[in-house]
Parts: sequence; C-alpha cells; structure tokens
Amino acid sequence: MTYGANPDELEALGSTLQSQIEIVNKIITDVDSPLNSIVWTGPAKDAFKTEWDTNFKGALSKLNDAFGAAGTDCKQRATGVRAVLGTGAG
Repeated sequence: MTYGANPDELEALGSTLQSQIEIVNKIITDVDSPLNSIVWTGPAKDAFKTEWDTNFKGALSKLNDAFGAAGTDCKQRATGVRAVLGTGAG
C-alpha cells in the first residue's frame, strides 16, 4: 500500500477547515442573539429554543472542534510531507 499527499493541497485544506470555524461561530451568534432577545412566547419558541440549546449548538460546537483538529492535522501533515520530500516550507 502506498500513501501520498500533496503538501500544498493539505495546507490549503487545513486553512479551509479552520476558516469554517468563524462561519459556524457566526451562525451560532446570529441565531443566539435574536433568539434570546426576541419578543416571542409560546410552545413553538420554547420547542425551538430547547432544541437549539440542547442539540443544535452542541452539534455546531462539535463541528468546530472537528474543523480545528482536522485543519491542524492537515497542516502538520503538510509540514511532514515537505520534510520527507526535502522541499521545505510551503
């Protein structure tokens, strides 16, 4: 079995994954802020807010953790591939 990777592509993927963290944080803020201040009462709001607070925000936070870890891993692997190839920094 042969393994290989293009270090420039790995580096770019790492950056792309890490940049998604900001986007996900914006989604959380864009929903949280008005949801917590809106004048809206009733079972529909209660149901959504409960779902948002207990499931959706947690899932988005886990997604951010995955983006951060995978992005860092890609960048570290790119550095490793460059070292093996003797091509230096990207």
